[in-house]
Amino acid sequence: MFIGGVADSTGYGWAIAKACAEAGADIILGTWPPVLPMFTMGLERGQFEEDTKLNDGSAMKISKVCVSLVSYHSLNDCITVLNITTYIFV
Repeated sequence: MFIGGVADSTGYGWAIAKACAEAGADIILGTWPPVLPMFTMGLERGQFEEDTKLNDGSAMKISKVCVSLVSYHSLNDCITVLNITTYIFV
């Protein structure tokens, strides 16, 4: 499951990712390019360790973190972007 707009463990994106992980989904997070180094460093350093804990005591596994730079101004923009967007996985 791809969840975009995740830059830390306090927002809606993280909560959605965690709920999807609870349901058994593989988690791929998208974050804004300027935030990517800070976010991945936080993950590597265990900064979000407590926030990854699921109800069963296991940790949410994040399969990938990728750059996500998308802006929608209308439904047509969204459809156009979905047809031409290339995702870069790191």
